[in-house]
Amino acid sequence: MECEICDVEYTSCPKQQNLGRDLAGTFQPVDADFVHPLPDNLPSEIAAPLLCAGISMYSAIRKCDLQTGNWLLIPGAGGGLGHLGVQIAIAQGYRVIAVDTGEDKRRICLEFGAVHFIDYLAEDVSGEVTRLTSLGVHGVICTAGSIAAYQQAAQCVRNAGTIVCIGVNPQNLPISPLDMVRRGLLGVLSARFLKCKSFFNLQLGEK
Repeated sequence: MECEICDVEYTSCPKQQNLGRDLAGTFQPVDADFVHPLPDNLPSEIAAPLLCAGISMYSAIRKCDLQTGNWLLIPGAGGGLGHLGVQIAIAQGYRVIAVDTGEDKRRICLEFGAVHFIDYLAEDVSGEVTRLTSLGVHGVICTAGSIAAYQQAAQCVRNAGTIVCIGVNPQNLPISPLDMVRRGLLGVLSARFLKCKSFFNLQLGEK
């Protein structure tokens, strides 16, 4: 962590070196600067997914700068990132609209606390969001990587709201500059380890 970018967000450092996939029975030395102790009352099998998908979603939600009771839309809410995002957002007092498809995804999202589920194959996503929120959602965490999901995100977020990109697509996104001016557009690759303590406290119900 030696450059100007690292001082702001080291996960975006152009000089970063990433570890590859580990194998059973191997030993992997890890830079102590990026190791965070687990709370004694947080089991390892629960902490493991939280420190990848979970902390990424926590960081994305924080970038929306929401207030209690604000609306948050999560396209891809029934997936690996999305279902954790629903739970994390609900724990912070936000109203979540989950977007995905299929009855299994609907059941999971509603069980985890989503206020409403929109099946993007069967319903008009932006129309339903307008009906529920009037002005649009305050934030969107786009975990789905499809072009359609990003187009819907721009249609669903209110002016002065925020879209956070976490699902990636190699294609160019057809979003107008006017949409970006009226709404914030941010991205997340992962999260700084400094956020781990507050994230763990949220999971454990502590202040």
